[in-house]
Amino acid sequence: MISMHRAPSCYRLLCGHARRYFASKPNRPFVRNDNLKFGRQEVRHAGLWIDGHAVEAVAGTKEEVKNPATGQLYATVASAGVADVEAAIQGAQKAFDSGEWSEMPPRARCRILFRAAQMLRGALPELAEMESRQTGRCLREYQAQLGRVPEWFEYHASYAAAKGFEGRLPPLVDASDHVNLVWRVPLGVCGAITPWNHPLLIAAKKISVALAA
Repeated sequence: MISMHRAPSCYRLLCGHARRYFASKPNRPFVRNDNLKFGRQEVRHAGLWIDGHAVEAVAGTKEEVKNPATGQLYATVASAGVADVEAAIQGAQKAFDSGEWSEMPPRARCRILFRAAQMLRGALPELAEMESRQTGRCLREYQAQLGRVPEWFEYHASYAAAKGFEGRLPPLVDASDHVNLVWRVPLGVCGAITPWNHPLLIAAKKISVALAA
């Protein structure tokens, strides 16, 4: 795969011809090559993470995840329906109402998020390979890109611990004995959408700030 924003004009032209050729042959077979860098791998399966547990979809539905670069089946994932989404929302709301995390002091949340960043940093080689296989993009791109994932957790954790997501307003002009403060608190459950081509990076940006707030 060629990084298009850096490729010389001759490569861009070649890639353009290749895209037009393959687009004209929608039923083309994929050629299996077990000597590729990743080698032969077993197909893995991932369930839905709901209320602290990995579960299958209520309807039992699954989706296949294929490597766009090779056409090989890489994984299967449980496909959530309305009942699954509702269960996830209820589980998240229960966790929020418990106050175990939502009422935790910012500095305590900071320590946990820093630990999460350390664990993510240690898993980056595996995560980069996973992202490359499911999107078909170059492994070297994800090896560079995913280095930002733990940094997002560290950044938002540090911000929460240092500033607490609070801000000071100008004092009231007619009441010098009063002080205006803005105290931002989490509102509750939210949903985040991540794109197919940067699934982990974009998810990390959204999840890290939601957890830190």
